[in-house]
Amino acid sequence: MAESRQLNEARRILQEYIKLKNLRNTPERKAVLEAIYVVPAPFTVDSVKEYLDEVYPVTRVTVYNNLELFFHIGIIVKRTSGSRGQEYETCVLTLTHHNLCCTNCQQVFEFRDSSIMRFFEGKRYKKFKMTNCAVMIYGICSKCQAKIAREKRRQLKLEEKRKLLEQKRQAEQKKKAELRREERKRQAELMKQLRAKAKKQKTEQNNKKQ
Repeated sequence: MAESRQLNEARRILQEYIKLKNLRNTPERKAVLEAIYVVPAPFTVDSVKEYLDEVYPVTRVTVYNNLELFFHIGIIVKRTSGSRGQEYETCVLTLTHHNLCCTNCQQVFEFRDSSIMRFFEGKRYKKFKMTNCAVMIYGICSKCQAKIAREKRRQLKLEEKRKLLEQKRQAEQKKKAELRREERKRQAELMKQLRAKAKKQKTEQNNKKQ
């Protein structure tokens, strides 16, 4: 019932604009207007065209041009979604549209907040009449928060593993260095003993000759 009232009001707004601008209210324009109250919101040019292909085929350009016209006269609002491009929602007889946009996955979630609605209902602007507004809150959705947390834990584990491997590598290098030092010390001691032995033998030989 509410959608019927909104559609009738949208038709009235469009009809007044058409008369004011001396335009034709073509069957294609009527079909696009009715389609936006049937397809799930938020809708795109492609989703509207896909629906109309089954009931009243029109070109993609026709859908796009009419959606832009509806936006211009205040029948719909639009926003840019990273995953779907330009998205639209009907806004006739609806003061505010509340949306949460995840900056990670680009999904948009609609929500209601009476305090936001009361805030805008009480707003007055000099030389300007507000007909509707769109509230977009950017952040990170719960699924992406969990995904980011898992990735962070995975990175921490990898970092811990890397540190352990580095510590092990350094310990092995230190052990090898100590073994090399001990080997050099042993070799030096052995050479010292050999030189002492050789010196002793030479001395003994000299003594025998005398």
